[in-house]
Amino acid sequence: MLLALETSDRLTGIAFYENGQTVIEYSYNIPMQHASILGRAVERGLAEMNRFRKTQTSVIKNLAVAIGPGSFTGLRIGLSFAQGYCFGRQIPVAAISNHTVLAHQAYNRPETVFTLIDARRREVYLARHILQKDGLYEMDEAQTLKTDALPEVIPNASILVLAPGFNLPQATGRALQKAGCTLRHLPAYRASDLAVIAEKWIRAGKTIPAEQLEPMYIRTFAGVL
Repeated sequence: MLLALETSDRLTGIAFYENGQTVIEYSYNIPMQHASILGRAVERGLAEMNRFRKTQTSVIKNLAVAIGPGSFTGLRIGLSFAQGYCFGRQIPVAAISNHTVLAHQAYNRPETVFTLIDARRREVYLARHILQKDGLYEMDEAQTLKTDALPEVIPNASILVLAPGFNLPQATGRALQKAGCTLRHLPAYRASDLAVIAEKWIRAGKTIPAEQLEPMYIRTFAGVL
């Protein structure tokens, strides 16, 4: 059983994933309540599965958690919960960037995808992802830059996936579309989307010990597109 946690935004998401499908998923759109929701939701999910299966054998063997960029407080709560839950149980963790989650929502699986997350102050977290032979996107480059600089940086006819609730300034959006770019707005981060990616990461051995969990921020220079 894989447990996926999403606390990078307003939504608190918890998904239980097993054998290629989501068994139970909870989504709570209650601001600033990640800490009070997580523990109770995990206990509730395990209890429901045990009740349905008439057994007490539902065991979390892997955990996935969103590491951002996103809400500093939300990320810290999610990562702290993941560390506390996994450390004593020796459960491996798939630490997945929100950029990666966005990239996997692109239509038609293009070879290259750009993802945009609001960095406030008219700035954006921008990342480029390259599709690998295993069907997963790998983050190739990332940086923070002004939103009005995007048309100068992103190649023509690119595919862009925008984080939930993030809208580009009209002039920037028009310039990108004029250059043939396709913009997709993701309605919400979902824990089940995180789980789908995490299952493949875990099979590929892309996990870390819980004590190594850190949020991802790209405020300083991290690459050139």
